[in-house]
Amino acid sequence: MMRLVTNLFCPVFAVVFLCTIPGACGTTTGSKTYVPNSAPDCELDTILFEFNSYTLNHMRLNKLVNTARCINRMKRMVEVRGHCTQGSDEERNILIAKRRAESVRLSLIDLGVPETLLRLKSLGGSKPICTVDNDLCREQNNRVDLIFVTD
Repeated sequence: MMRLVTNLFCPVFAVVFLCTIPGACGTTTGSKTYVPNSAPDCELDTILFEFNSYTLNHMRLNKLVNTARCINRMKRMVEVRGHCTQGSDEERNILIAKRRAESVRLSLIDLGVPETLLRLKSLGGSKPICTVDNDLCREQNNRVDLIFVTD
């Protein structure tokens, strides 16, 4: 199976590669979740975090500005899903994933998104994007996904 995947490891250039290792790229391609039935420029970003961190730096906060505009334009409920690298202590994984999701949720509220449109969910290490055992792969799992709720 081959698919086009955005390389999330290079902070300066948007490099693209073909994912040819089955299961290595998971089920999400790229760093964007495209919104069905919306304007093509309305995208929800995936926010990546450093290992053991739930702090949003300046670059990550800038990504949330367009995400906040998108959510406000669509006026739809968004689930803020926190994730982390799989580890032996799932209780700790759920806690750090929750803190990441809460950090993004509070930043979106600060950017003008109504609190009533944001629902928090911590998935810990249960939904990895990448399952290859290396640092570059694990970095992709320390993230917050923003998903429009369909119900």
